[in-house]
Amino acid sequence: MNESNRTDPGGKNTPQGGGRPLTYRQKLLMGYTDPGAAADQASPPGVPLPPSQPYQPQPPYAPLPPTRPTRAKRVPEGIKPEKDVPAKKYKAGQKKASRAEAKKIRAARKKLGVRARIGIAAAAVAVLAAVVAIVAVTAHKTVQFIKDEGSLKMRPLPYKDIVYKYSDEYDVPPDVIYAVMRIESAFRADAVSHAGAIGLMQLIEPTFEWLQTKTGETYGEDALYNPEINIKYGTYLLGWLYGRYGSWNTAWAAYNAGIGRVNGWLEDSRYSKDGELYDIPIEETKNYVRRVGEEREEYLRLYFGEDAVAAYTMKR
Repeated sequence: MNESNRTDPGGKNTPQGGGRPLTYRQKLLMGYTDPGAAADQASPPGVPLPPSQPYQPQPPYAPLPPTRPTRAKRVPEGIKPEKDVPAKKYKAGQKKASRAEAKKIRAARKKLGVRARIGIAAAAVAVLAAVVAIVAVTAHKTVQFIKDEGSLKMRPLPYKDIVYKYSDEYDVPPDVIYAVMRIESAFRADAVSHAGAIGLMQLIEPTFEWLQTKTGETYGEDALYNPEINIKYGTYLLGWLYGRYGSWNTAWAAYNAGIGRVNGWLEDSRYSKDGELYDIPIEETKNYVRRVGEEREEYLRLYFGEDAVAAYTMKR
């Protein structure tokens, strides 16, 4: 018996036919493993290597961590989970039907798109019209406010206590008194006309003396510069004329042109009809009546009307 048989009785550490002992690499390839042996050193004599699994080389990187299992979606109470719907089998002509349906869908979408665009355009036009209307109303109110402010400054209410006192006494509206006063003197107590009319209501001396025969008072011509006396007799004359003619236009014509001329016009069919003066042959008197009427309307709008625009109302 040779040395190899003595040291390896089973003949597992030597190749068939004898020879050199097996190396560590050869043992690994034959299915043996010996962790304690060196790579090129033979196994100790007489110690067989136990069989094990074939050598499996390890990768040079660490294995990935196990993935976390995903949670199933929680279905709220009262709602049944959707069931899997089996796919429809392909049928002959389905492709043509799908194309026709797609065409219908595109046509419907196009129609809806056109309607939507028309609706959007109509809404935009409506909004634009509303904005234009608001701007127009605001601009109109602004312009009217500016005009009213200017009109209020041009048409004040001086001598209010005196005006209301004789307005009640002689039954003449205050808007009529203020309209005549503004046209006659523009509220200047020292105003004198080329015809000799004096004061706020522009009374001439003969008319003043004739009115005093009715009131029983005796004042000189200089008394017409007194605002209260002038307003008193001017208001008295307006009330007397309105009581005689029954029309403010005719009363204003007589206040300007005189009672004698107005009586002659009323008797002339060219200027009057049914006792009403509808035409005035003197241009100055015609313009005077028109201007007084306009001033009265403005005073009514600003101060004395139901919807007066003044920031305050005249209270007695």
